[in-house]
Amino acid sequence: MGPIKIIIIQTILGEKMEFVILILLSYLLGSVPGGYLIAKLNKVDITKVGSGNIGTTNVWRTLGPKWGIATFLFDAGKGLLALILVNILFNQPMVGYYIIAGALAILGHFKSIFLKFKGGKTVATSLGVIIGLIIVKLLPIWFAVIIIGVFLLTLWRKREVSRASMYAAITAVIIKLVFYGGFNQQSFEVTIFIIGILVLIIFTHRENIKRIQEGIERKI
Repeated sequence: MGPIKIIIIQTILGEKMEFVILILLSYLLGSVPGGYLIAKLNKVDITKVGSGNIGTTNVWRTLGPKWGIATFLFDAGKGLLALILVNILFNQPMVGYYIIAGALAILGHFKSIFLKFKGGKTVATSLGVIIGLIIVKLLPIWFAVIIIGVFLLTLWRKREVSRASMYAAITAVIIKLVFYGGFNQQSFEVTIFIIGILVLIIFTHRENIKRIQEGIERKI
């Protein structure tokens, strides 16, 4: 076993309580269903109206732009807060801690323990995690600028949130690989994480993909 692996194992064992707390809080934080709670405040069960999804788009269509934006900020905030949590718990966190926190926050939104392991499509929470990675300097700020730009441009031209989300996720992988890939371990971990986000977003939009192919996807 190499010296680097030994250091990593010793670090994790030395911070095992903080690590366990990070795992639990990141998942629970991601599991808080912002759209569901916001809709409940308006006396609506968002899981039983529209598409039944708890995300920004369904809340926007059901309750209006104000509550849709509130849902987006809530869900993105969960992802960002999960990475801030890493800095709160650890003095010198490893890159892997940020990846784990972000992944668990996204997983929590996707399979919320508070909604019997149902959830949203992870787009807003993923963006929040990416913003967190920018704050801790694991990604450049232009990374977010480009993917948000692609999302908005696609949304403006196609009027389909699903298509815009997938195009933005695909763009994130492309620019990470082409312009900011690198071969060091830190960059590799972040690259794999970004690819994982793309795979999950494509998976959660599989029904949307069918509707897009059939030309019946709902527009805004």
